[in-house]
Amino acid sequence: MITKNLEETVGHWQQRVVVKKGKELDDAVLRQLQAELADAAKAGTPALIGYLKKQFDIKSRAEMFETEQEAPLLVRKLTVDEARYVPVELEREIAVSFETIGAEDAVRPAFWTAAHIVWAEEGLLEDGWAIKLAGKDNDTTARNVCRFLGGLPHVRGKVSVLVNCPLSRVWWRVRMAQRIADASEDNLTFDDIHRTLHHLPVWEVVAEELVRRVAVMNEPRALAALFTRFFDEYDEGVNRRRIVQRMIHRMASYSTVINFSSAPFEDMLMLCAVEQEETT
Repeated sequence: MITKNLEETVGHWQQRVVVKKGKELDDAVLRQLQAELADAAKAGTPALIGYLKKQFDIKSRAEMFETEQEAPLLVRKLTVDEARYVPVELEREIAVSFETIGAEDAVRPAFWTAAHIVWAEEGLLEDGWAIKLAGKDNDTTARNVCRFLGGLPHVRGKVSVLVNCPLSRVWWRVRMAQRIADASEDNLTFDDIHRTLHHLPVWEVVAEELVRRVAVMNEPRALAALFTRFFDEYDEGVNRRRIVQRMIHRMASYSTVINFSSAPFEDMLMLCAVEQEETT
């Protein structure tokens, strides 16, 4: 687990370098901080990591992690494109080593930031990765860096760590896909459900509902019913994001009158089928 000090330091730094609309901050200070960060990113991955360690006052990995166990290493060096949008098959390979990551770390932007520092120092991120984060201006670059390193919750909300950090998505998507497959009563395979969640618009709405509808999203049987029906009646011509979103909303209403753990699986399938028909 990451140290409390690092979590606080990363959070404070993010709020200084990326300001939420409507919040006042000395413009000169903000411009200077963003310019320094942008210069580091444009200079390449080693320069960016060195800059971040200086900002966080990190002299050793022991200052980032409470125990001797650090962030698990990636299976191999990732190209710029792979680190930005992890391919579905590679995501499954990486997830095996990510099994040692606990949920208490997976929700923390600071943990993923520390993990990126470790991966970069181990030569597992291509040099051009940092350069690719440079945007059209310094503010865009600062936002890109924060989002890709671990999420930007004070600006983009609680789902940022689940959606905006490509390598954190690996942990969340694979974990959820396995839970759904295990509860699907042999209707779905892990490969099928993971491939669907890998579709970014679908994953974005699922991640949003993870935060908003805890009762539904933490019940594997409900999700298994939802995605079983999704596969049974899926049509290339429909909006996948909208289908999943409306099914989840229907499930949320259902959960107010019956416990998912005792609900007949066929009843949940029927509920989602009705929603599918209304949406298409």
